[in-house]
Amino acid sequence: MKKFLTLLLIAVLSITSTPFADDEETELPVNISNNSYYAGFRLGTWISSGDTPPPLLYSADSSEQILTDISDANFYAEGYFGYRLTSKLYTEISFGMSNRGTVEVRNFDYNTYDLNNLIVYPILLQLKVYPFGTATSKIQPFIAGGGGIYYGRNTVQLTNDYFYTYRIEQGESATDFNYTIAGGFDYLMSSTLSLELHARYAPIKFPDGLLTVEDYSATTITVGLKYRYNSKK
Repeated sequence: MKKFLTLLLIAVLSITSTPFADDEETELPVNISNNSYYAGFRLGTWISSGDTPPPLLYSADSSEQILTDISDANFYAEGYFGYRLTSKLYTEISFGMSNRGTVEVRNFDYNTYDLNNLIVYPILLQLKVYPFGTATSKIQPFIAGGGGIYYGRNTVQLTNDYFYTYRIEQGESATDFNYTIAGGFDYLMSSTLSLELHARYAPIKFPDGLLTVEDYSATTITVGLKYRYNSKK
């Protein structure tokens, strides 16, 4: 994961260091508040601070055996969009995904086999504060907070069950409405592009559990590429 983030950083810097024809368009803005909107993506790691599903589970009637291979550190990706409310305050909506690992379900009564993925989807709305948003600086630290929906699902990917499409239960899911807090900084590479280092804590609690576990809390550490722009008049 560290190697991946390093390569991503090098690739982004090499792209944005390419000279442009119009020098005026590549000058750094006076401050980050020159742009009303931004959109981008973040890639990094999901670090679990909650509980981990046990490696072996059985259904209540012992007809199914469930084998899990869930990691505490996983790849994380998300896309996001932001809108400037004031010179130092933005609102941001983000859609993320982390594949926590694989789940194998074997039914002894019907001799069926399912291969699943345990995936968590955070859908968040936050307020993002840049304390020095009006200052002339390439580096702009920020803090953020908000909340949203954390949706977890044990999703069937492969199966040998002929009647799978007729099942009522096609995987297990859980939902939590909870808060989030975050921090990091933007590095302004041009008048429209920023590189972002972002860390976020998510206290995820599934009340009814998912694979017998309620606590799926995690911290995400990501590097993002952001495009800042203004609406056309």
